[in-house]
Amino acid sequence: TQVLRDILSKAGDYPIAVITIAGPGRKGKSFMLSYIVRYLQALERSENGDAGDWMDKKNPNVPWNGNKGFSFRNGMDRTTDGIWMWTRPFIIKKSESDSPIAILVMDTEGCFDPYSNDQEQSSIVGLSLLLSSCFIYNDSGLINENTIATLAKFMQYGQIASECFDGKVFQRLMFLIRDWTTTGFEYGAAGGQGFILKCLSSKPRMAQQAKDNRKLIHDNFEDYNAYLMPFPGREVVSDDFTGSVGEMNEEFQN
Repeated sequence: TQVLRDILSKAGDYPIAVITIAGPGRKGKSFMLSYIVRYLQALERSENGDAGDWMDKKNPNVPWNGNKGFSFRNGMDRTTDGIWMWTRPFIIKKSESDSPIAILVMDTEGCFDPYSNDQEQSSIVGLSLLLSSCFIYNDSGLINENTIATLAKFMQYGQIASECFDGKVFQRLMFLIRDWTTTGFEYGAAGGQGFILKCLSSKPRMAQQAKDNRKLIHDNFEDYNAYLMPFPGREVVSDDFTGSVGEMNEEFQN
């Protein structure tokens, strides 16, 4: 469409990277993506790859929703339909000596809701997987067999393009695990890496389908990891949440 052409034209001749978030509905995808936008905006303003106080903790009560980020709300009804893309790319330099890249940010509708059938949802996620440089699968609690099997099903839709490529079909997979309470793995990237390596390792007594699903992930992604996040706080899940930093638990902010 013309809107998409206009967005892509703003990237100029810069290399393009795409960040996409997907996963079950009503788990905070759009909220999280709004804060990714906030981080990228701060990074774009920087000349040395340092986003600084990108959450603006000096002004903790400033709302962050609506035209500042992807629209989000608490409740049972979904906000995102199909695939939404931020209106422009972010032109980012990791350091003063690096060449800029253009980063596009995409939001997707929640999986497993009653508004779309299985084929529509699989097509949306499969297309997102193919387009993404970093595909974030957002969920809460533990990653169970249903999660792994569902992701494997989505991947099969994206594998249609595999005959055109030598090597891995997809790029980076990030499991973003919200409301983490399980002991043994600390919050953040380090704990997430340990957890995901254990979760996606095959064991002799596993069912063959479970082994096949794990192999599909190993064989088709260039890289995968996880990030574990605590519960954000009661105010964040209330109907009155405005997106401000001050409404979040300090542990979640860090």
